[in-house]
Amino acid sequence: MILSKAVERYLSACTHIKKLTNHTLRAYAIDLAALEGFAGPNKQLSDCDRVFFHDYIAFLFDECSLKEATVKRRIACAKAMFRWLELEDVLTENPFHKMALSIRLPSVLPKSLAKKDLRKLLLAPVKALGLKNRSELDQKTVAEKSGTNTGHRLLTALVSIEILFTTGIRVGELTRLTLADMDLSEGVIRVQGKGQRERVVFLPYSYTRELIRNYLLAVKSRRSSGDGLLITSLGTPSDTQHIRMLVRETGVLARLAFRVTPHMLRHSAATHLIGNGVDIRFVQKLLGHQSITTTQMYTHVVESTLKRVIAKGHPIKGLVA
Repeated sequence: MILSKAVERYLSACTHIKKLTNHTLRAYAIDLAALEGFAGPNKQLSDCDRVFFHDYIAFLFDECSLKEATVKRRIACAKAMFRWLELEDVLTENPFHKMALSIRLPSVLPKSLAKKDLRKLLLAPVKALGLKNRSELDQKTVAEKSGTNTGHRLLTALVSIEILFTTGIRVGELTRLTLADMDLSEGVIRVQGKGQRERVVFLPYSYTRELIRNYLLAVKSRRSSGDGLLITSLGTPSDTQHIRMLVRETGVLARLAFRVTPHMLRHSAATHLIGNGVDIRFVQKLLGHQSITTTQMYTHVVESTLKRVIAKGHPIKGLVA
């Protein structure tokens, strides 16, 4: 079998049997298209040996100038496909068996927002709506402000940012939320995460639940299709690109000196929870990490902040300097 046919079969299985999300399927298609492009149109699976993959990795780094994380993801996708081909008895020998392959990622601490910046970000849409503070966002005011496209956009941005930061969910998870996933009376949201794994996140504060409730009532007449939680000014479900744009625009409104992304809000939620003493195992469950090792990177952020605070305020500085 040629490689391109194997890719076609694997993506079909991911779609119809594994039932992967559209986001994951797009990522797999991109990664496997890169592999096909390197291999050429008539590459036989039997010729995709260890030497081939070592050459492919060198190509991704040297010719494509890709970052370590991207190369690691592309190889992980190839490994998953070859494992599936092996299980389907398409392959007799998997080139990844006992293959010495380790791509080290650079140690980069996740970017999180300081409390003062988070405060500015959450207040920016409120001010842009012509309100002095958050307490003015009652049901009548939200209904009135959402009547214009600009007002609807600002309210959708505020709801998005508040949910992303409160729950730590991913932007893709946010855009997949439906009305049925929300239990505002209990402050509970059911989230479909990576690998179709379901978890529960929480809206512990009444003002957040009230904001979402008022938003849903206000946009009910605007909704044109679907039951997605967040909608555009046209009434269609918001996608990840739409939410990223709203978050970025809100960062500009807040006059922050850096570009704000939804993932920064996820990082900020984890960092501040751990900084406030929440057990890392609870944060792991909230974020939907399979391994606690992934969650542990946020402890390094807290430690680096602690180091700066101690260096600035420790009394030994005045005793020996």
